[in-house]
Amino acid sequence: MIDDDTLVGAVLSDSRDKMAKAIGHTQHDFATVRTGRASPAAVEDLKIEYYGTQTPLKELAQIKVPEPRLLVIAPHDKNSMGAIEKAIQHSDLGINPSNDGQVIRLSFPQLTEERRKELVKVVKHKAEDGRVAVRNLRRAARHELEGMEKNHEISSDELDRAEKELEKVTHDYVAEIARMLQHKERELLEVFGIPSTRYYQLLNELIDRPEAMEFDPALVTRLRRQRARRHRMRTPPGGGQ
Repeated sequence: MIDDDTLVGAVLSDSRDKMAKAIGHTQHDFATVRTGRASPAAVEDLKIEYYGTQTPLKELAQIKVPEPRLLVIAPHDKNSMGAIEKAIQHSDLGINPSNDGQVIRLSFPQLTEERRKELVKVVKHKAEDGRVAVRNLRRAARHELEGMEKNHEISSDELDRAEKELEKVTHDYVAEIARMLQHKERELLEVFGIPSTRYYQLLNELIDRPEAMEFDPALVTRLRRQRARRHRMRTPPGGGQ
């Protein structure tokens, strides 16, 4: 480990700090992608027009999750309720808020299988943005170190050691993004705490039972139609021939 008090150490320390901030930014981006579960992170940074100032929601209200799919927002100032509702409606959450004059409630609907897969693509793109940011920081640090060696501020041996240390730090942060992505993908593809594939397998078994049709014919018929539609979307033209 290179001492942070040296010229080289200062460059590496600065790079680590910036990479950590890039990781934090990526983590925040992941948190804004809703998984079907209620989370304060989905709304806490929404900008609210409050007395002429754009203010983060988390500074204007208490945000609670009393149930897995329910978010409750309790404004400190009830006069801000209209502005909060407006900001939520104009956001990309796709959820219509309701209020009783005291709190605002957001009910998070169950995500469809297709929507889950779309969101996995979104978080993969955000992860790639994070990796690019970390690698750009590595490039900037390497350029600075090479300049120091060219100006005879450090030796070629010191440059070699610094570049190896920089590569290790970069690898660690890129690996952390991969871990975060894996965790987020798992969250997105889970339904009721089980993988979506298993969920749809159980659902298909259930709606094929005669007693299910007897219990609620309208619901079972609708679910069977949705299943048939998903099957048609997945089957390429001529695939059944």
